[in-house]
Amino acid sequence: MRVATKNINIVKAEYIEGYVLKVYFSDSTFQVIDFTEQITKLKGYYAKYKEIENFKAFKVEGGNLVWGKNWDLIFPNWQLYRGKIE
Repeated sequence: MRVATKNINIVKAEYIEGYVLKVYFSDSTFQVIDFTEQITKLKGYYAKYKEIENFKAFKVEGGNLVWGKNWDLIFPNWQLYRGKIE
């Protein structure tokens, strides 16, 4: 079931450890999200995000959590809000 997140944006994210981030939302909630499963499956050009330093180079832009200057990686906000990426 999809959570209604039309007006909920990401406002901040903090690195915890490994591939784990604490993601803060505009409704004053947060989720601790483990990206390990998704990141370790990356191949080709995107495999660079397996390197912890590259993974840690995330940013919040336009209410989204993104990696790379061209948004190489982005996950749906509604999944992040639930705390589980499908």
